[in-house]
Amino acid sequence: MKKLILAFLFLLPCTAVAETWTKGDTVFVFFMCQYERDIMDIAKADTDNEEIYSNMLMEKSSTGVCQRFYPPLNLAVQNVIASYKDHNKVETCILELDDPKSSKAAGYILAAGSPKSLKDKSL
Repeated sequence: MKKLILAFLFLLPCTAVAETWTKGDTVFVFFMCQYERDIMDIAKADTDNEEIYSNMLMEKSSTGVCQRFYPPLNLAVQNVIASYKDHNKVETCILELDDPKSSKAAGYILAAGSPKSLKDKSL
């Protein structure tokens, strides 16, 4: 299994040190959204341009539906929801993370890289 550091900064695109993502990979999470619809809004903004992306990050953070973690959480990938190319043409994945204490999703993140296997769910 891969252990990766995911950096999701407010004025910079998300970055991670992975080439591919699949269920079971682990990440250190610094920023996560509670609901899939919110991370999808951020992903859509990320396809447009950096300013729209940054504004969406700030909006989601200020409303409390997405939040930063320090120290970061160490969570496992439950599912690769979709993939897309960001505003810099970097392959990016939308990941659902597993809550180790329950059977529910802990939240959703963006991570640079491509899915190991994905069934036509590109944005």
